[in-house]
Amino acid sequence: MRSDYTVFSEACRLLGINPALVPLVGPTEWKAIVGRGVPRRATGVASPRHRVVYVKRGSPLDVFVHELLHLLFPSRPHWWIYEATWSICGIETKERWRYSGGHWTKSGQHKMEPVERIRQLAARSARRRGLASRC
Repeated sequence: MRSDYTVFSEACRLLGINPALVPLVGPTEWKAIVGRGVPRRATGVASPRHRVVYVKRGSPLDVFVHELLHLLFPSRPHWWIYEATWSICGIETKERWRYSGGHWTKSGQHKMEPVERIRQLAARSARRRGLASRC
């Protein structure tokens, strides 16, 4: 099993983020930095204001990508973050359902940009926010 930091680094690579510029923290560090605890049922959470990410131990790549996308696109709707995550991670979404805005909706209802376009947007956002990797 890969370490969480290895998975985090892979997620950063996919999005053009320098992992050294976005701390991956535990729940105690999260509370000290952000000023509130991690929500009880949260698998992951990101704070664009503090540029910090918490992801529960042992989580798969898509959770790391999802939280990093929240840092890069804080204004995008949650459905877009989910769909972009699944596109980048190569997860088939035809039969996926998600809970968003207080109700369940079937994923794939929205037209998404191609995965390469999403990666370009992510890399551009990372550069604009000062989070870009050097390579």
